[in-house]
Amino acid sequence: MSTMYMQSGTSTTAGGYPDYSAYCTPTDTKQFLETFWCSSLFENVGVGGQLTGLKELGQTVRFHTFGRPNVYEYRKNGAMEFDTASSCPVDYKLDRIMYSAFKFDETDVNTCQLPMLRKEWQNRVPMVHSEVFDSRLLCQLPAFAASCTQGTNAGAGNDINLGSLSQPVPISKRHGIHVPAGAVSVWEYMTRGVQAIQSFRIPSRDGFVAFVPEAVKYAMLNSDLANSADLNGSGVSFLGTGPLNGFCGNAISMRCGAEVRASNCIQKVGDITISGTPRPIWRIIWVWRSGLSTKNDVYLTKNDLPAGTPMGRLDVRMTITGAAVSHREGVAVGYVYLAD
Repeated sequence: MSTMYMQSGTSTTAGGYPDYSAYCTPTDTKQFLETFWCSSLFENVGVGGQLTGLKELGQTVRFHTFGRPNVYEYRKNGAMEFDTASSCPVDYKLDRIMYSAFKFDETDVNTCQLPMLRKEWQNRVPMVHSEVFDSRLLCQLPAFAASCTQGTNAGAGNDINLGSLSQPVPISKRHGIHVPAGAVSVWEYMTRGVQAIQSFRIPSRDGFVAFVPEAVKYAMLNSDLANSADLNGSGVSFLGTGPLNGFCGNAISMRCGAEVRASNCIQKVGDITISGTPRPIWRIIWVWRSGLSTKNDVYLTKNDLPAGTPMGRLDVRMTITGAAVSHREGVAVGYVYLAD
C-alpha cells in the first residue's frame, strides 16, 4: 500500500525514479499538492514495420525487417535473375501487466469529494504508468545493444569512443580550441552514437533518437554552438532546422535526422572524482527508430469492483507492456561526465 502524498522531507520513488515533491508544497487550482511527474521519454517515439492490434497477455507482437534487394545487370535475351520476397520477423511477448487500484466506500458515493478524487486518480494513473514503463525500458535498452556499439572502441572500425562506466568521456559546452584538454564538445559527442550505429550500414530512414538526462540536455542548450545558432541561425552549427529547433519541451533536433530526448528523472549511474571533486557519470542511449518496437497499452479498465468489504469498491486500470529491437547494432550506449 502506498500513500498519495509524502511526509515533509522524505524522499520516495516514483516509477523507479527519485520523487522530490516532498520537499516543497505547491498547490494547483484545486488545492491538490502538486506531484512532479517524470517526463515520458518513449511517448511518440515512432517505430516502423510492426503489426499492431495484439493486446492479449502472452500473445506475440511481430514486426518485420527486410534485407537488401539485389541489383542485376540486364542482358538482352538473357535469363532474368530475381529475389524471392521474404522478411525476417522479430517477435516479442506482451509479458508484463502493471496495474493501479483506487479504493472507496459506497457510502462516499453521494459526497462531493468522491467524484473529484476519482477524476484526479484517473488523470494521474496514465502518468504513473508511463514513468514505470520508461524506468524499465531505460534499464532494458542497454542490454539490447551489441558489444560493438558501446564502450571505448565502438563502431565497425573500433575507433569511436563512447565511453564506459570505468572510463566515461568528459564532455564540454565549449567548442573548438576552447574545449578543455582531454574533453570533447557535447554536440560532437552526441553524433558519435549515430556514427557508431551507421558504421554497420544501419540506414538513416526514420532517424535516430538519443535519450539523455536533463544535465546533458542543458549542456547542449547552453553550449557555444547552441548560442551561436540562436543568434545567427542554425546553419552555422550542428543543429538541424526541424520544428524542435526552438529548444522547447524535452526534445532537441539535430542534423541528419537525429533527435535528443531528455527526462527530468534519469539518474546518474556512478561518480568520477576529478581534482578531488566527485562528478556524476551519466549514461546516454541512442536508438535507431525503425529497429525499436514497444508496446505500452491499456489492457483493462474496470470501475466499481468489489473490494473485499461490504461497502468497499475498487477502480482498476491495467496496462500491458513489452519491447524488442530488430538489430542489436541499432542501439548504442555511452557514458559521460560534464567537464565544465
